[in-house]
Amino acid sequence: MSTKILVLENTEGISELLNISLSRDYDVLMAANGEDALRIIQESNPPLVIFDINVPDMDGIEFLCKVKKQSPQTEVITIAGTDCMNLGVTSLRYEASDFIMKPVTSISLEVALDRAERKIAIKKRLSPATGDMSSSMISTERVSIAKQIISSLSENQSKSPAMDTGLVSGIVSLHTRNGLILSTSDAHKKIFGNMEGKKSWGIYKRGSIKPESCPATLAFKQKISQIKDLIVFTKKGEEIEASVFAAPLINNNDQTDLVFEIITLS
Repeated sequence: MSTKILVLENTEGISELLNISLSRDYDVLMAANGEDALRIIQESNPPLVIFDINVPDMDGIEFLCKVKKQSPQTEVITIAGTDCMNLGVTSLRYEASDFIMKPVTSISLEVALDRAERKIAIKKRLSPATGDMSSSMISTERVSIAKQIISSLSENQSKSPAMDTGLVSGIVSLHTRNGLILSTSDAHKKIFGNMEGKKSWGIYKRGSIKPESCPATLAFKQKISQIKDLIVFTKKGEEIEASVFAAPLINNNDQTDLVFEIITLS
């Protein structure tokens, strides 16, 4: 059975493009406006939603917040024109998985969907249902599964659509609440060296960020995903602009066990 994906886009050309492009791999559900989309989410629970930030009947960020409140596990991708780019960036801070700038291209769409699907896979495999989470201690099984995911990302890196754009994919690391890097993908090691066992903020340009404000630390403290644009410091001594996404993994005692960090280099 195909994965369901809900599309809310009122620009006729883009709407048609999305419908045709996505129908090959997904069961596409089309919504006319925000209220219609929320009703479809309630009835069909699609794991993926793509919507234009200019929602006809409500504020785009308001719509995003309602989607995440109604269905926290749903991954949401926003579409924004150059005149609304600030709203696209803001949507990331309200738990959007990604945002695509207009005009929408097949490559940008594939990259955004690939990232969203990776996050869905991580959430499924790290669901509290995978182990007994009767205490707030980190589950050995959850750590094991997280490391397996990082290993899988390393093995499948070359298959990612992001590789076609010249971006390095699979720059992933796993962090503990003590501010240490527990495990990293091969791509992470290639760029930063072996950072396992070192401080979570060790890859950032020296003096550019305080330990308490690094994305992984904030994700633990606030129990919500963090998006930051920072300067990273590679093992070759290069300073590169990067977008850092840190996602907390919360057990059913409402405690954060670990944090996944995904880096996209500019």
